[in-house]
Amino acid sequence: MVQSYTLQITLEVLEKMKDIYENRYLKTISSDYLINEQNKISMVDKVLDKWGLLRKKLAENFIRNFENIEGNYLGKSVCIGTLLLILKDYEKFDNLYNLFSDQDSKIVFEKVIKYRLAYAFLGEYAYEFFPLNISKTQYEKLIRNLNFQNNILKIENFSFFECPKGYLFAFPMTWILNHYEIKGKCEISEDDYIFDIGAFIGDTSFWFLYKGAKKVYAFEPDPINFSYLVKNIEFNKVEDKIFPVDKILSNKEGKIPFIITGSGCSMKGKNSIIKESMKEIESITLDYFVEKEKINKLDFIKMDVEGSELEVIKGGLETIKKFKPKMAISVYHKPEDLITIPTFILNILPEAKLFLSHKFYDWQETVLFVNPR
Repeated sequence: MVQSYTLQITLEVLEKMKDIYENRYLKTISSDYLINEQNKISMVDKVLDKWGLLRKKLAENFIRNFENIEGNYLGKSVCIGTLLLILKDYEKFDNLYNLFSDQDSKIVFEKVIKYRLAYAFLGEYAYEFFPLNISKTQYEKLIRNLNFQNNILKIENFSFFECPKGYLFAFPMTWILNHYEIKGKCEISEDDYIFDIGAFIGDTSFWFLYKGAKKVYAFEPDPINFSYLVKNIEFNKVEDKIFPVDKILSNKEGKIPFIITGSGCSMKGKNSIIKESMKEIESITLDYFVEKEKINKLDFIKMDVEGSELEVIKGGLETIKKFKPKMAISVYHKPEDLITIPTFILNILPEAKLFLSHKFYDWQETVLFVNPR
């Protein structure tokens, strides 16, 4: 009998994956399927003049379906990595499950694990069998329904003058789904001082102001994103409330190779990346910034830095211990983040309550909420 909770749900997903593929195989060898396929071939033979077009359509369908199953490359890596971690050390996942402070977080944890395991095999089709929250179709509709007036995105009392269409994916997550709060458990309070680490073009920084924050320090090292961030701050005349910082936060100071994408996916460089896309960016620690700027109040930290979250935390140990801020930390960029980050946080703040949230339609955007107050 299986004793591990995490191993049990892993086995459930694997059993379901096996059944899914077995059923699809049986369908391909059924008499009805064969007859239909033969009829298709017969029709093709009869209308040779349309064969080229039909062949192209079949090829397009195949490519589209293959892409759905193949999924996002990073997603596949993270989700297969999650499966490997569970098989190697499922007890760590069981322990984490028991650390969450409410039943809702435990339910989210189970959904995220099941979805990741299914995504490893099915890619985007995983949603059909293990839905997380909003569907992809529903989310795309939210994007289409954003309020544009003369190419200016209007949200509440703010206007995003510099907002390329490709950047819109983040806005429904932040402004409609309230990605960075769990009501009554971990949320922004009136007059909070906030560190928005991974500020992108300002979607979250402005949302924090809307929620009542008094000051937001917006850290964004990608120079393309940073330029949009600054223009949006100036356009909305909130220079006294949002303070942009074009530095990488890490666990050390110096220069770090940085991959510039002009998207929400910029990250520290790797040797395998084409050098033309990289630039040396200054790296500082959170502790250094707080000391240098003489920060005497910090209530909330939001962190989404493409897999470098643990390094940022390590570079801000004294700050976190001193201010005991509420935190919303992305834990989806690496398979191990779901385990290592909450474990590390509890070593710093053993009194903190942990919550887990996932409001997106696929494997991305899982957020760990920390409330030590």
